[in-house]
Amino acid sequence: MILSPTVLLLSLPLALAQYGGGSPAASPTTSSTSAPASTTAPSVSIQTVTVGENNQLVFNPDTITAAVGSEVEFIFFPPSHSVVQAAFDAPCQPIGNNGFYSGAFTTSSGSNANSFTITINDTNPIWIFCGFPGHCEAGLVGVINPNASQTLSLFKAAAAKVSSTTDPTFAPQGGVIGPVQAAVSASPSSSVSATPKPGSASEIKGSTLWAGLLATVVTAWGIAELMA
Repeated sequence: MILSPTVLLLSLPLALAQYGGGSPAASPTTSSTSAPASTTAPSVSIQTVTVGENNQLVFNPDTITAAVGSEVEFIFFPPSHSVVQAAFDAPCQPIGNNGFYSGAFTTSSGSNANSFTITINDTNPIWIFCGFPGHCEAGLVGVINPNASQTLSLFKAAAAKVSSTTDPTFAPQGGVIGPVQAAVSASPSSSVSATPKPGSASEIKGSTLWAGLLATVVTAWGIAELMA
C-alpha cells in the first residue's frame, strides 16, 4: 500500500500540532514595559556654592542668579568658614537680626559633611561674606542676583577697606543645616524591544520544530514504502 501525497499532506497539520506550530521566519520580539511615571513632585532647583575650597578665600561661584523658590547650598572647606548676609553699603557685618547666618563650619580635610542651604524668596540682591576674622576683607564675599548699579566688584572693593569683620553674635538662622545634598538626575525610562540573537532560545525552538516535521514526513514515506 502506497500512501498518496494527499495523505502525507494531510498529516502535516498533525505534525505541526505535535511540535508546536509556527513559522521559523517569524522572529518573536519581546517588549519590556516602561517604568510607571513617578508621581513625586519635581525636585527644587539647587545651586551649589563652595566656601574656601583649595585653601582659597573665595566663594565659588561668587556671583550667581537664582530664581524665586530655588535653593542655594553652601559647602564648606577647611579650616573654618561661614556665610553671613550683609547689606551692600555695609560689607563684612551682618545685615541685622533678619539676615541669615550659617554659623562656623570647622573642617579638618575635604568638605564638611553638612552644608547650609537657603531658599530664594525674591530677586533682590543678596550680599554675603565669611564671618571668620580677616576673610571678608581678603575677598571672601559674593552676591546672589546682583543688579547693574550694585556690582560685586564695588562690594569687594568696599570690603577691602573694612578694618575688621563683624561676626554675628546670634545663633545660625535663615537656612537649613544638614547633609550635603547630592544632585540626582533621573534618566527617563524607555520601552525596549529585543529581537532574538543568533542561537537564542526562540531560534532553537524553531529549528527543533522543523527538524521534527521533516522526521515525521520521512517516517511516513518509509512506512508507505514498507506497506507497498
